[in-house]
Amino acid sequence: MSANLDKISFRIINDYDEILSYMQIGTRLPIWSEFHKYIVFDLKYFKAKSILLLEGGNILGHVLVFPGIDNYLNFGYFGVISDSNDKISLLIDKLIEYARENNFKGIRGPVNIPAIIFGYGFMVEGSKTNLYIGRSVDSPNYLKLFCKSGFEIVNEIVTWDRDQMLRLNPRKSKKYNFDNYQFEYPENLDDFNQNYKVPFLKLHAENLPFSASVTPNVVGVIDNYIDFVFKYGFNFMIFFIRDISKDKLIACGAYVPNPFRRNEKGEYDSIYLYTWVVDQQYRRKGIVFLIYGEITELLWQNNVIYGSGMVSNQNKANTEFGLKKLGVFKTRTHALLDYIIR
Repeated sequence: MSANLDKISFRIINDYDEILSYMQIGTRLPIWSEFHKYIVFDLKYFKAKSILLLEGGNILGHVLVFPGIDNYLNFGYFGVISDSNDKISLLIDKLIEYARENNFKGIRGPVNIPAIIFGYGFMVEGSKTNLYIGRSVDSPNYLKLFCKSGFEIVNEIVTWDRDQMLRLNPRKSKKYNFDNYQFEYPENLDDFNQNYKVPFLKLHAENLPFSASVTPNVVGVIDNYIDFVFKYGFNFMIFFIRDISKDKLIACGAYVPNPFRRNEKGEYDSIYLYTWVVDQQYRRKGIVFLIYGEITELLWQNNVIYGSGMVSNQNKANTEFGLKKLGVFKTRTHALLDYIIR
């Protein structure tokens, strides 16, 4: 049934507490009260607003909007109650109108800030739909209707999972010699801020392509993300490799704990790989192999055995072979969209 346009209206809000009360419309992942501080941090930092779709005064749809890089408007938490096609289309039209009226050159998303919790991209049909941190779940209709409205898929992020992460000892490798490399991690949040934060950001800035960044200006929200990891996970989930012969940090990364899943003992038992980066001068020397082996052993020792990782199709050729060797399986795909204002 088509929407009664006479009863349709829109409202734009910028009060963060009010925004929080409607964001659940745009995600099937639980928005627990303990997550509020992480969400509000990002809402304030990105100066986010919400566009609400109303019918007869009842709020039926929601989309979060915030300025991105290169004069793009980012959007996230796009959702309509009952996934009504006609109302989805109306909210898409309003999103485009808002971007045009505010002189943005384009629209990009969805990015559900903080993305480490609520993920990004619209789910592609055939994907697993169980709850998992950083993995948005939505009807395939959203992606279809956005594309019908002129949005283009600019990247697809593929999730790879394994029920029990493969354990291995890289120090016994006959191919690589890791004697000069030390695996290390901060003792706590203060240690990270004082001794590791700058090299963490520097390694990412100098060695990851621009296309690898989904959340705009991660530098500004890194404290929020690290605090989340320390609260729900372990300190070794933020990790580094040091070349001790030069006393230089040459690789780093982060895993994110998944609070939506527990084992029979009530412990969190799963994670996803958020980021790995290796200094360009140290690539093809087995450093990723070393990282994987060291951290997987620590995870197993703490009863965290289920692993998940996301790989951009833009990096597919470089990563799929290695992933298959680890015995992981594709479980979901999420599409990121762009729209050029004309």
